[in-house]
Amino acid sequence: MLLFLRLAFVLILAGLAPMASAADTRVSERDILASEAFLKYHPDLRYRLQGLREYDRGDYERARGRFLIAARWADKPSQAMLAQMHFLGRGITQDPVAAYIWMDLAAERGSPRMLVERERYWARLDETQRAQVMERGPAVYAEYGDEAAGPRLDRMLRRGLRGMTGARLGVVGMLEVVLPTPSGNVTVSGEEFYQDAYWDRASYWSWQESHWDEVPTWRIEAVPDR
Repeated sequence: MLLFLRLAFVLILAGLAPMASAADTRVSERDILASEAFLKYHPDLRYRLQGLREYDRGDYERARGRFLIAARWADKPSQAMLAQMHFLGRGITQDPVAAYIWMDLAAERGSPRMLVERERYWARLDETQRAQVMERGPAVYAEYGDEAAGPRLDRMLRRGLRGMTGARLGVVGMLEVVLPTPSGNVTVSGEEFYQDAYWDRASYWSWQESHWDEVPTWRIEAVPDR
């Protein structure tokens, strides 16, 4: 008989008011991205958003700490923010060499926007500083480059997927995920919440690259001339 029952797997986050007290509304992609259920297993985005909030408040030291955590989860916008902060001396001693290393890392996947910024940084280094890049860069790449950070993120995404869906074939299509929003709870299907664009690392990176406007990235600031 259980085979004929519809499985409903509802995620209710800690601290939510009872579902009956708030009417469900139409879900948006932004609702999904901002939800605790999503951010728990996407630490790259979670700590980037925290870092951007602290940066906008002017707490650059705290922002830098958040960006470092996100960068360790292969978050390229956070790596770009660290580059800017090193170059401008925001929350840390000004260091153009470290700035270039971080921006080079941010451009690792060939994003046109990141590549443009990387070349701007390179043009402002002298020959001595460029030599220092070659000396200091490998250690940063060993910890934060995609070769190390990508599998780290992949394990987290897989953990989230396993934890929510279990091992049953076809279970995702029968799930319902309830998310809180300022206007009330919204319900999204498991197929939408657990789509590859969010949980498969390669697809997730590709999705991020094509959604710069929807997903907050980094604050591009003018880099002063030498």
